[in-house]
Amino acid sequence: MAALMLDPYYRTIKGFQALIEKDWLAFGHKFSDRCGHIQNDPKEVSPVFTQLLECTWQLMQQRNDAFEFNERFLLILHDHVMSCQYGTFVGNCEKDRLDLRLAEKTFSLWGYMSNHLNEYINPLYRPEMDETIKPNLAPQNIKFWRGMYSRFESGIHPREPLEDLLIASKDHCTSLEDHVQHLTKRINSFKNMLSKSAKRLQGGSAALQSRYNAADTRGPIEVNDNRYNYDRKLSELSAADDDHPLKTSDFSFSNLSVRIDVSISEYNNEVDKVNEDINSVAVEWKSLRSVVNCPTCSIPFDQITKKNHCWKCGEVFCGRCIDKTLSLPGHESGNPVPVCRQCFRVVQQVSP
Repeated sequence: MAALMLDPYYRTIKGFQALIEKDWLAFGHKFSDRCGHIQNDPKEVSPVFTQLLECTWQLMQQRNDAFEFNERFLLILHDHVMSCQYGTFVGNCEKDRLDLRLAEKTFSLWGYMSNHLNEYINPLYRPEMDETIKPNLAPQNIKFWRGMYSRFESGIHPREPLEDLLIASKDHCTSLEDHVQHLTKRINSFKNMLSKSAKRLQGGSAALQSRYNAADTRGPIEVNDNRYNYDRKLSELSAADDDHPLKTSDFSFSNLSVRIDVSISEYNNEVDKVNEDINSVAVEWKSLRSVVNCPTCSIPFDQITKKNHCWKCGEVFCGRCIDKTLSLPGHESGNPVPVCRQCFRVVQQVSP
C-alpha cells in the first residue's frame, strides 16, 4: 500500500500487475493456503489478498482520477485468484509453481487481461497527476464495497456503473465525429461534381443559343416580282436545313441528351454511395439501461459483465459476442472498431 500511494506507476494496470508479481508472488505469499485451494489447515485460510484489493478500492473512491484501472479490474483479479482457472496464483511460493510446471501446463492471467484491457480502463484517469496519495482515514470516508460483498444482490446496485456510461458516451461521440468528417468530405465531392456538370450543361446551352442567333441574322429571302419561285424556295429551305445549328457535328440535341444522362448517372451513383456510407454507421446507440440479456447468447448481464455496443447497428452485446473488429465505410479515419458477428458478416459480404 505504501508503494501504491507513493509511486504513480503502481497505479497503472501494468504497474499494479508488477506490484502483485513482486510483493506477493515473488515474495512467497501462500495463495493456496490463504485462499483455501487445498483444504489442509483451516487456520491457514485468511483473506489477506482480498484486503489488499479493498484497500486499493477505498483509495480509488477518494482519488478516482489517480488510477488507470477501474473496479472491474479488481473484481476480475479477486475472482481468478479464487477460481484457479489460470496458473498465476496457484501454489504457495515460486518453487511450487516451478515444481508444478504451471508455465507449461496453464495459461497466465495477465495474458487474458491484456486481451480485455478496454474493459478495465478508467475514463476519469489523469496520467499527469504525478503526486502522492494521502488518504483520509476518517470512519465516515470508509465505504462499503457493494461490488465485492453484495455483487449478486441486484437490487442494491446502480443500474449501470458510471465508468461504463462514460466510456459508452465517449465511444459514441468518437464514432459520430468520425462519421461527420467522412460525410462532410463526401458532400464536398458531391457538390464539386454537380458544379462541373452544371458548367458543362451551361456551356452546351450557350453553344446552342449562339447557333440560333447566327440563324436569325441570315436576313430576308428575296422575292422576284411577288411571284413564288418554288425551285429557289426549295433549294433555300434545303440549304437552311443543312446549315441549322442543331444539324452541326460539334453540338446537337443528342449530344446534350448524352451529357444530361451522364450527369444524372453520376448523380445517382454519388447518392447511392452516400446512402451506403450513412447506413454503415449506427447514428443512435441503444441505451445500456434497457438491456438485461445479450441478444445473441442470452447471457444475463450482471454487475461485473461489461456491455459493449456494436458501432454498426448500435445494439448491445457481451464481450464474447462482439469479438470482431473492422473498418466501417462511413468512418473517415478507417480505424477498426468493434462490431457484432452478424454485422461483421454483412460488411464482409458487401466489401469487394
